[in-house]
Amino acid sequence: MKRFIVKDVMTHLVVALGTKDTIEQAGQRLLSNRISGTPVVDEGKLVGIVSETDLIQTYAQAARGTPFSGSANRLMSLPPGASAQEVSNTTVGDVMTLDVVSIPPEASVWEAASLMHRRGVRRLPVVDANMYVVGVLTRSDLVRAMAVLAS
Repeated sequence: MKRFIVKDVMTHLVVALGTKDTIEQAGQRLLSNRISGTPVVDEGKLVGIVSETDLIQTYAQAARGTPFSGSANRLMSLPPGASAQEVSNTTVGDVMTLDVVSIPPEASVWEAASLMHRRGVRRLPVVDANMYVVGVLTRSDLVRAMAVLAS
C-alpha cells in the first residue's frame, strides 16, 4: 500500500488573506476562488484562518446588535446597529480564528484525517518549520487520496 503524506495530496496554490484585508474583500476572494475558508498570513507566515462562518457570524452579530464576545478569538467590537459599511470595513484580523490547527507537509494523510476529525475542522493550513504556509489540506483532498488508495 502506498503511503501518502500531506504534501502529496495538499493544494499547493494557496489563496491567502492578510490581516488588514476587509471582510468584504475576504468574501469576494472566497467566492471568486470557490473556497469556504483560507489561511491568514503576515509576510507569508500563518497568523490565523478565516472562513465563511466567521464572515456570516460577523454580519449576523452586527444585525442583532450583539457584541462580538461569543468567541475568545473575536478582537473587535462594533456598536449595536452598526451600518453595513462599518461591518464591511471590518478587517480579517478582527474576525479571524487565532487558534489555528495546522500540519507539517511530512505528516501522513491518516494523521491529518484524524486531526481534522478530532478538532472538527474542514481544512488544515500546511506549514513548514518556520510557520510559512506551503499548502492547504482540505477534506476533499483527503477523500481523493483515499479513493486512489482504494483503487
